[in-house]
Amino acid sequence: MSQEKQAPDQADDGTALLAPRAWWQNRGAQFGIVATVLVVVIVAIVKGGGTSQGWVATGGSGGGHALALLIDPAHGGALLAGNEAGQVLTSTDGGQTWQAQAGGLPPGIAVSALLATASADHIYAGTSAGIYLSTDNAQHWVASSAGIPHTEGVDALVFGSADDRTVLAGTEQGGVYLSRDGGATWAASNNGLPAGADIYSLMAGDNSAIFAGLIGAGVYLSRDGGATWAASNNGLPAGANAFTFAGATDLTTSAPYLLVGTDRGLFLSKDDGATWALSDGGMGLTRVISLAVAPLSSSDVVAGTDNGVFESFNGGLVWTTDPGSPTHVGAVAVTSDNPKIIYAAADKVYRFPGASALTVLGLARFLGLGIVVALLLWVWGRNQRIVREMTATRESTLSPYRAAKQNDATKLPASEAARRPPPGHIRGGPPPRPPVDPAA
Repeated sequence: MSQEKQAPDQADDGTALLAPRAWWQNRGAQFGIVATVLVVVIVAIVKGGGTSQGWVATGGSGGGHALALLIDPAHGGALLAGNEAGQVLTSTDGGQTWQAQAGGLPPGIAVSALLATASADHIYAGTSAGIYLSTDNAQHWVASSAGIPHTEGVDALVFGSADDRTVLAGTEQGGVYLSRDGGATWAASNNGLPAGADIYSLMAGDNSAIFAGLIGAGVYLSRDGGATWAASNNGLPAGANAFTFAGATDLTTSAPYLLVGTDRGLFLSKDDGATWALSDGGMGLTRVISLAVAPLSSSDVVAGTDNGVFESFNGGLVWTTDPGSPTHVGAVAVTSDNPKIIYAAADKVYRFPGASALTVLGLARFLGLGIVVALLLWVWGRNQRIVREMTATRESTLSPYRAAKQNDATKLPASEAARRPPPGHIRGGPPPRPPVDPAA
């Protein structure tokens, strides 16, 4: 008669030794868990933009200092940068790679201003040799300065009407030029401006208002779309250089503010430019060369200064900065992403936050972490298997004694049977009392 083979998880007496192994104790399942975690992490990094870093330099600016930035929402948020080497560079991957678009631009000119229509079918470049126009997404450029002296450098461009047909250009020696045909022809529009006005910045306001920032003459304001001008310097230092403008709102009251960056700090107006007051708010009296407002919040303002990039979340009242930001920043731009991305033009184009995709180093780190976790799981599972085997051996050795102890006390030696407590005896307590006879 053949013996029945004993189950591996049973002792000699047939009792279970250990519960069946859990599914996650299987080596294949362990590696499957690790692989799944790694895939989820990698996908999350790629989709979420990678491990966030601080300020990092992109590959942009080509052969010269970056002077102008433009974010093109009509083409997936493509970034354009103009530099002092006569190039307009474009990037469609957040600044990781750039393509130089200089077809038609004279060599050696500085590209200091960029402006695009809402559909980006027209992109204007203000240069040290006039204005150039592209109608193929910055691939090719043609001169578009009819009426502007060819010696005039153009530092500022702004639309003066909702249909993008009216364009104003600020020049270095000839004041403001106005086009009403989309840049085909231009005419000087300097009524009220100082002779030979050096226009560094322009901004369109509400109700046909146009603000002009002048070098050495502060702020001038037009209430009729640029036809006539008047000084608006109440509260500004005499002879200030007005480099940049921004319209912001107070975070708590939603009141509109107007900001102007100068060579003597940042100034704020609560009455549409009629009066100004210093509003450094932690920024200090540094040159404020560029301002940009986040598209998703008009209370979120970014400033490019000689001392770095500053940011305000309450419309320009209080400012903070990241120690790693670039200095001598001539232009800033903010994307409509959530979370937003900030670009700064200096000796190169910089980006905050830095990483925009999973890097080789980041991938190696996560793979290394996965290998370590897999090894730890393997060691732990092996230890559990050794414990199971040792427990099975011990139980097999002790099983005869356990079986003997389960026999009736009469089958044990008399001495041991005598030591067994009588029925009803509580171990460690007094013996039971004899029953009392009621008739006694």
